[in-house]
Amino acid sequence: MAKPTIVFVPGAWHTPTHYVAITSFFESKGYPVICNQNPSCGATDPKLDNNDDADAVHKSIEGVDGDVVVIMHSYGGVVGASAAAGARNVIGLIFIAAFVLPAGSSLQDAPEHDKSWLKLDLEKRTTMNIEPQRTLYQDVEESAAHRAISHLLPQNMASFGTPSKQTSWPDIPKIYALCTDDQIMPPHAQEIMIEQMGNWLEVKRMDTGHSPWMSKEDESNAWLLSAVEKLVAHKLKSNSH
Repeated sequence: MAKPTIVFVPGAWHTPTHYVAITSFFESKGYPVICNQNPSCGATDPKLDNNDDADAVHKSIEGVDGDVVVIMHSYGGVVGASAAAGARNVIGLIFIAAFVLPAGSSLQDAPEHDKSWLKLDLEKRTTMNIEPQRTLYQDVEESAAHRAISHLLPQNMASFGTPSKQTSWPDIPKIYALCTDDQIMPPHAQEIMIEQMGNWLEVKRMDTGHSPWMSKEDESNAWLLSAVEKLVAHKLKSNSH
C-alpha cells in the first residue's frame, strides 16, 4: 500500500522553514510531503484571509493522486480542517496545539486566552507576535529559537477575524497533540476545544511548549509517525467492514 502524502499547514507567522524538522523526517521515511506558505502570511494583499489559505491548501490536496493526511499547527488547524472539506482522499487530520472550531467561526470565537503578545499594525492590517521567545519557543534551545524568530513574518489581521466557510473535522478521523506547557495556546483552551469537538481517535499529551518538534524533536517525530500509521490502520479497518 502506498504511503499517504503529508500535507502540512503552518501556524500564523510561520513559513515552511519552521517545519523542516518534521517535513524532512517524513521524507526520510518515504512519505511525499507538501508544506506551502499560507497566502495570508507575509502577504502584500491585506485582504487575504484564512479562507484564501484554505483554498490554497485544498488545491494542494486535490493535486494528490492518493491518500492524504493533513497535519496542522496552531492557526493551521482552522485552515487545514476547512481545506479538507469535500476532499475524498483525506484519511485523517492531526492537530498540533491547534485550533479546532466549528464552521462559520473565526479565531475570535476561540476559547479565551492571553493576547498581550499580539501587536496590530492598523495601517498595514497585519499582526505580529512581539513575544515569540516566551510564547512560541520558551523551551527551545536558544540559538534555534533565535533562528526561528528571524523567519517569522507578519500575518494578516483578516485571517484571525474572518469566519471559516466550512470544516471537515466532524467527518474525518482526527488526532490531537495537546501541549501541556503551551504559553500561547494554554492547555485549558486546548482541553475546551477537544471536549467540545469530541470523538477523537487519540489525544496525546506532550510535555512541551507550542513547538514540540523543536523542543523534543525525536519524541515529537516518533509520535507523529505513529499517529499517521494509526490513521492508515483505521482506514484499512474501516474498509474491511
